[in-house]
Amino acid sequence: ISISNYDYATIPRSKSVGFMGVFVSIYYSSQMYQEAESRIRQRQEQILRDREERKQREEEGLREKQQKEVHNCLRRMEGELQHRVEKIRALEKRIAELEE
Repeated sequence: ISISNYDYATIPRSKSVGFMGVFVSIYYSSQMYQEAESRIRQRQEQILRDREERKQREEEGLREKQQKEVHNCLRRMEGELQHRVEKIRALEKRIAELEE
């Protein structure tokens, strides 16, 4: 948790009440520490969730990009194959004409 983002107004203040003031201060300090620790854990968990979501989005984007590249490559190969088949047919036709 960033100190600049911490709201100091939310920190409980202890009030010394004679002899028991020491215990009240320790209680509030411990409580403040536990609350800060809890907030830090929550923020860490949120950061981890955000990272995982971002990683999944990036992976999905890469998968989509790869699928598009494969699709485009297959289309080019099919076009080239069709072109070569047409050339073969034309050559076979010409051979047949020359043999007649």
